[in-house]
Amino acid sequence: MFANYFKIAIRNLGKNRIYAFINIFSLALGIAGCLLIMLFVRDEISFDTFHPDADRIYRLAVEENYGEGQQFMNTTSPIALGQLLQDNFPEIESFTRVAAISNIVQRGDQKFSERIHLVDPSFFTMFHFPVLRGEANEDLRSVIITQAMAEKYFENEDPIGQRIGIQLAQAPEDFIVSGIAQNVPINTSIRFDFLIPFGNSKSVWSERAHRSFTSVAPETYIQLPKQYDAANLAGKTPAIFKQMWGERYQEGMYIVHYQPMLDIHLNTDYPAGIEAISDPAYSYILSAIAILVLLIACINFVTLSLGRSIERAREVGMRKVIGAGRSQIIRQFWGEAILLSFLALLIGLVIAELFLPVFNDLAGKSLSLTYDAPVILYLAALMLTIGLLAGSYPAIVLSKFQPVEVLKGHLRIGSAGFLRQGLTVFQFALSIFLIAITIGMARQLTFLQEKNLGFDREQVVMLPTGLSSQEGIALFERLRNELNTHPSIAGITASAFAFGEGWANIGFEGEDGIYRNFNMNAVRPGYLDAMGMSLAAGRGFSDDISSDESGAIIINEAFAAEFGMQDPIGKQIPNSNYPHEVIGMVKDFNFRSLHSEVTPLALVINPRPIFQHSNDVSFATSPSPKVAIKIKAGEIAGGLDIIKSAWQEAAPNLEFNYAFLDESLDRQYRQEAHLGAIVKHATGFAILIASMGLFGLAALVVIRRRKEIGVRKVLGATTPGIAVNVTKDFIQLVLIAIAVASPAAYWAIDQWLQEFAFRIDIGMDIFLLAGIIAIVIALLTVSFHAVKAAFTNPVDSLRHE
Repeated sequence: MFANYFKIAIRNLGKNRIYAFINIFSLALGIAGCLLIMLFVRDEISFDTFHPDADRIYRLAVEENYGEGQQFMNTTSPIALGQLLQDNFPEIESFTRVAAISNIVQRGDQKFSERIHLVDPSFFTMFHFPVLRGEANEDLRSVIITQAMAEKYFENEDPIGQRIGIQLAQAPEDFIVSGIAQNVPINTSIRFDFLIPFGNSKSVWSERAHRSFTSVAPETYIQLPKQYDAANLAGKTPAIFKQMWGERYQEGMYIVHYQPMLDIHLNTDYPAGIEAISDPAYSYILSAIAILVLLIACINFVTLSLGRSIERAREVGMRKVIGAGRSQIIRQFWGEAILLSFLALLIGLVIAELFLPVFNDLAGKSLSLTYDAPVILYLAALMLTIGLLAGSYPAIVLSKFQPVEVLKGHLRIGSAGFLRQGLTVFQFALSIFLIAITIGMARQLTFLQEKNLGFDREQVVMLPTGLSSQEGIALFERLRNELNTHPSIAGITASAFAFGEGWANIGFEGEDGIYRNFNMNAVRPGYLDAMGMSLAAGRGFSDDISSDESGAIIINEAFAAEFGMQDPIGKQIPNSNYPHEVIGMVKDFNFRSLHSEVTPLALVINPRPIFQHSNDVSFATSPSPKVAIKIKAGEIAGGLDIIKSAWQEAAPNLEFNYAFLDESLDRQYRQEAHLGAIVKHATGFAILIASMGLFGLAALVVIRRRKEIGVRKVLGATTPGIAVNVTKDFIQLVLIAIAVASPAAYWAIDQWLQEFAFRIDIGMDIFLLAGIIAIVIALLTVSFHAVKAAFTNPVDSLRHE
């Protein structure tokens, strides 16, 4: 019996090659898209799962509330917090701190700017980062390096026991390589190349920072017993600070959150710590798009089945006459559908393998397709689901036909045409929905790239020094002396923090008892001119005015508004102990990404007086000097060669690393760019699938209307008139689809744009353009069959009637 079903299915495929190809290939595209997006989502949810005790590890986050909207949440924490909690709560089995600094690593005469991580001894027992050779020890001058760094610094030599210089304060200090760790996997929230004992933190942060509970530096992780509810710990934590601070403590002022490690990568309720996090909404969006594309492919199967319902009805009638039962016919149709989905699965796997490198570029990942048990189960479930879903109409509806009515020619399938039209509208509505979203995303990304940020970002080269403040500034001065008079160089400056990275966050309790905060950057004189910023009032820093070094401050307009400074020039910051005098007010510029509003900002030359008079100081990145050099238009290639030559002259043993500022700023929107690229390609898949279905459906409609078309031609209808008559019904369906899809697309684009403080307006032209694209696609798809039918000799159409 099953062999007979299989033969019939193969014969049907051979007899109807065009429809079989459309069904199989469209399903294959849908399956390939689902498989690739499954790999993406699987990678996202796999972060940190390789740690055996990941479900017992929590990262500490600190929330500070000081009233009047002054709320701060940090996932980097005070240095002393981990030890304080373990001393008070015996249920904490262990804790480790993980801090990252950017500094110079030296071997021989060569110097490189690297990220160094400081960790506690419990790091390797809490986390699963295998040490392949050697071992971790508590010697302050020991270092663990990864395989990649071993190859970079030691090539063919044995690194164990070798010395490398690591700069923590003013000069590199010798560290002994005690072990080589396996390269860190991609799906981890902790990434490192160099690990040194946390005891070296005294060379990095002040004694005050080590004691403070409002200054943050490392991420702190704790490990709890199995089945222990961290909420119990969270409930007991406030009592510690109430006892510590006495009357100063107010309910809810200082809250320690215990964030599960497996929650870190995909939870945007907490800010990013040392490593970037991912928005889970993008996984949901991509999963939804994959389902939509697959649904469009399944609709192809159903609509073509509806189009061929009369032909298949005769087959059902004959099978029932010779004794077939309804259950047998249902099994036959579902068997055919599952066979089609199996063939589509095989082709879809080939497409996925071929498209995987492109998808990795679009997603910014390094995914690979491995056929392990979960993937095989996913593919089997996908195949069966598609087969059962796509074959549901012919299996359930066609199997009900009565043979007498079918064979007498009295069969009328009144609802089939309506259902077919409804599915066509739904299919094109999904396609138009995706087209509109693609256009909206593309416009927002273009807006992000082209918006005037209040400073020059074009042709600016950023050079991280990785040096201490004193050494970095000295290097900057040497570079400035070398480049200042060169005709290709339009300007040169330096700052502690670059655009595209977090700037220092400063908090202080004013004399009025109100807690306030602002961002800060330490810059060199001439910074405003070199970066193309505009002053709203006052002046910039000057090399010729010695008091600017420690007594002058420049604020932005948002700072003046926040602190109620109507005419700030010549005044000090209200209710503060800062000794600075405001010498200038710069017009607001977007020093943070366009996801955020412009917030209060202060620029100084020497940040130490600010630090000394602040209650809270935190850095997202190391405040190592970064040099910014503006190259004149049309001089990029030559300018880079000049800068490199000057760097090698000024710092002969320091690695020359550079990045263009505009590219660094664009990386702030990397997730959105990846999402937009994937949605664009998915939309292309959806349009192709929908067009294939419409092509097949148009062929079936023309065949069914063959007699009508012949009669029209005999009665004098023109070829263009017949072509329009055949086409207009499909265009009407597309117009209905536009009306259905536009409100849903508007809502989806608006929801996505809520992530940005600065965003485009959603104009009706987006939906008009999406509709025009859909109509053009429908015309191109249907017109082939319409024109072919119009040119058909009516004798050929009527001879069989």
